[in-house]
Amino acid sequence: MRKICLYHRSDLDGKCSGAIVKRHIPGTEMIGIDYGDKIPWKDLEGAHVYLVDFSLQPWTDMIRLADVAEKHK
Repeated sequence: MRKICLYHRSDLDGKCSGAIVKRHIPGTEMIGIDYGDKIPWKDLEGAHVYLVDFSLQPWTDMIRLADVAEKHK
């Protein structure tokens, strides 16, 4: 299963959060995002997604992410 980490690329705590995910979950694809960026929805379909130091805006995109990404059981 693909593992993707979306991290806030515009500040050091976002980069550090992403680095922690990368360190503890090898093979994770890292995607830096910032507010106003287009979310790569196609890339996220069916993937196990980690979202760190960031929230999607508008909040309905958080619901969309839950619908698109792999469900953790």
